Amino acid sequence: MNMTQFQLLSMGELESFWSELDLVIEAHCRWLSDLNRVLLFDLAINVDDIADAAHQCCHFGRWYHGIENRAIRAMPVYIKIGEIHEMLHREAGEILNGVKRGEPLQQSDFDQLLCCSQDLRNTVSQLKSNIKADISTISMLMTKVFEHATEGVLITKPDATILNVNKAFTKLTGYSHEEAVGQKPNILLSGRHDDDYFKKMWHDLTTVGYWDGEIWNRRKCGEVYPQNFNISALSDNGGEITHYIGIFTDNSSNDVNQAKLYHLAYFDPLTELPNRILMYDRLRHAIAVAKRAKSNIAVFFLDLDGFKRVNDRYGHKEGDNLLKQVTYRIKSCLRESDTVSRFAGDEFTVVLPDVGSNENVESIAGKIVEVVGKPYTIAGEQVSITTSIGITLYPNKAECTESLVKQADLAMYAAKRDGKNRFCHYHESMG
Repeated sequence: MNMTQFQLLSMGELESFWSELDLVIEAHCRWLSDLNRVLLFDLAINVDDIADAAHQCCHFGRWYHGIENRAIRAMPVYIKIGEIHEMLHREAGEILNGVKRGEPLQQSDFDQLLCCSQDLRNTVSQLKSNIKADISTISMLMTKVFEHATEGVLITKPDATILNVNKAFTKLTGYSHEEAVGQKPNILLSGRHDDDYFKKMWHDLTTVGYWDGEIWNRRKCGEVYPQNFNISALSDNGGEITHYIGIFTDNSSNDVNQAKLYHLAYFDPLTELPNRILMYDRLRHAIAVAKRAKSNIAVFFLDLDGFKRVNDRYGHKEGDNLLKQVTYRIKSCLRESDTVSRFAGDEFTVVLPDVGSNENVESIAGKIVEVVGKPYTIAGEQVSITTSIGITLYPNKAECTESLVKQADLAMYAAKRDGKNRFCHYHESMG
């Protein structure tokens, strides 16, 4: 059976225990060879380095006492290794001390030392076998956890390319395994966070090794929703990042986030104005009220003249700032019962229920043209834009929402053709 990427990651981490064992066993054999050489050649001058400070010199001793993994330290064979290891150093120390005192060196001394060393090798071999068996079991369990976890999980390369995702990822995001693998997590971006947000995230990942927080992402269907997201960086023995693992949950069910989701669904994130969905809903409601009260409604369609020129010259950030200022000025001309919405880009709509006479309609439109046309301060400089407004009326011109908005849009283009910075009423000849 082919192992999943998640199994391979867990295998790689756990296999380091027996690869370390191979290295320290080799180093320990060299230490025994040095000990044997010292004894045969009548105690060379570095004898103290080999015997009196054996644990400081012996790679095996440093490895044994440095292991912090609780599961390995609890293994009976690991405890047995410690006992044999101590016995080996004790035997070696006694032999060397005897030689120093002039006592004759016996063959039995060497035999006991070698026997002790062989016991150590055998016990280490048993430990390696146990670790391998545990790795197989743990890896299978970790894969089961990965596959059946209720949290979404994704594994990426250091460049953030997705290597694997679990079933919960597919359920929560709508992207299948095949659609996600090979892509980058930016397929989930909602557009709700600026560059500084992600710079902070990557700073934490590269310096601390993890990031945790709430992030708003987008499902494949387009729905934006909040996630509790935890990302961890995995590194090799040299400290180089090899993978990132992200684990997230859907955080859209609580009351606070339900309110946020409602706001995201029905309001423009830049200007905080109702979007076109909410505008159509309010216009339908206004029509229903007007039918019962036998009152009228005015619908305006506004487009800014010269906005693209300002946006191109000063950049999108300043362009967004300009749109916010325009929003404030339009709202200052309206009643609380009126609705101004951001229809798209630099286009706005206004719904005026029970507006009264045509003179009132034109007075409000003229006031909007006037205040929008006053100078703005952008990047420390004064700039000017204007607006063209199309006007239609309910029930005189149309009685459904789509027709009213379309008529106001056609009248707006007529105002632009007539020289811009003005308003124009819809009439049947416009289409």
